[in-house]
Amino acid sequence: MIVLTGLGNPGLKYAFTRHNLGFLFLNFLCDKWNLNCNFKKKFDYYYDIISFCNQDMIFIKPDTFMNLSGIAVKEVVNYYKLNEDSLIVCHDDKDLDCGDVRFKKGGGAGGHNGLKHIISGLGTNNFFRIRFGIKTERLSRVPLSAFVLEKFTEDEELKYVKAFEKAANGLEILLCKKDINEAIKFVNTK
Repeated sequence: MIVLTGLGNPGLKYAFTRHNLGFLFLNFLCDKWNLNCNFKKKFDYYYDIISFCNQDMIFIKPDTFMNLSGIAVKEVVNYYKLNEDSLIVCHDDKDLDCGDVRFKKGGGAGGHNGLKHIISGLGTNNFFRIRFGIKTERLSRVPLSAFVLEKFTEDEELKYVKAFEKAANGLEILLCKKDINEAIKFVNTK
């Protein structure tokens, strides 16, 4: 089983903010892949179990604030007795330009508090990430903590949709062809 985790903050107040791109990407996949997702509440997260490319996947959206994302991830990984190779985390990334997307296996948290909490909870950083860039010129004028919680502009939204499309196509390569190197090359090549 694959655990596809979208990071974000719960509540309508944060729905269309930069920090919620992980949640939005899961919604995008549900529509693109015609999955008819119906997220249900369990413990500290919302989830749905789906089948895609002949394998079971669980989509999860933590119902804690970003800084506590590791609680939900650890609960799911432990419940299904999975290891870090089964985990894919989708999140915003302040170091990538708005609209850029990158696949990455392992690495540090890069200042992302959600990733820090997941790494701390699991005791490993060796999981797969889908990173959506959020950096704009505005980031240099606003504190990061405020910037990530701002609603994104229409122009940014168009860029995110393109990034989501590219990430979804790369994820199909990863899941259907089971080729991590081809998936990374496809997504990370401009």
